[in-house]
Amino acid sequence: MTKQRITSIAQNYIYKYMKMNDIKTHQYSYHSFFHYMTNKLDILVMEHNLHNDIAGLSIIDKHGHSSISYQKAHHPHRQNFTKCHELGHFLLEHEGSVFTFSHEQSPQESEANLFAGQILAPDIILYGKIVKDNKTFQEILKDLEISSETLKIRLTQLLSDNSTISPKTIETIIQDYLTLKNNNLKGFLEEISSKIILDYQNVKIDPLEHLEYLLEFNDIVTSLQVPELSKPSFKNKLPTHLSLQHYWGKGIEIYYCYNNQKLTAAKAKKNAKNIWFSLAY
Repeated sequence: MTKQRITSIAQNYIYKYMKMNDIKTHQYSYHSFFHYMTNKLDILVMEHNLHNDIAGLSIIDKHGHSSISYQKAHHPHRQNFTKCHELGHFLLEHEGSVFTFSHEQSPQESEANLFAGQILAPDIILYGKIVKDNKTFQEILKDLEISSETLKIRLTQLLSDNSTISPKTIETIIQDYLTLKNNNLKGFLEEISSKIILDYQNVKIDPLEHLEYLLEFNDIVTSLQVPELSKPSFKNKLPTHLSLQHYWGKGIEIYYCYNNQKLTAAKAKKNAKNIWFSLAY
């Protein structure tokens, strides 16, 4: 699998998640994404006292049950990388039933490393923190809970993938940023900002997927969150377990959707009225 393909897969997952949860660059942390994906895929996550050479282990047993184990003795930053690395094996749909993260590097292990870095420090997040928030190298380490080595690698990838800057110049730019000598890095990121932002904008959310995702955590979802709910044609796309109604008054109309197997029509209407009331008054 090419580096570009792995990056695209990782960005598609994380940017969709950010958009569905309206996560801004200053709010991002990999934790909620990791928790959501492992729950969705029914992956058991455990810390273990593994062999010293093994940082992580992923297993799909004969019954199809999946698990991720990570080294209990490792620093939290390394554990974070390990967990994202192991999740990468599942989301990249690697062949096999046992994946061992150690010093030995197979092509699949290298792909999982690349995936992990993208999830821990996505391009759009690095751009936001450096260009918009003027964060220092050390502040980003703290915000994203990653190691210095991981951040240096991700910054190197960000510049090399989106510009024609020489490797030697990239190394100098990052070192100067790390040591607070200057922040020329910000200027270079501003020059390639259109590419970084376009990659983020090009990841689209399917309205029905967004609706069903939000209903996992909310009793009702309104057209304030999913504008397509107000379109007549969208109602025909809803599965039978989802009901769509609207509430109108004082010039304000909101459409709301709910899972009719979990919520009564009366309760859904009451919730929608409360939302409408907060807007009307």
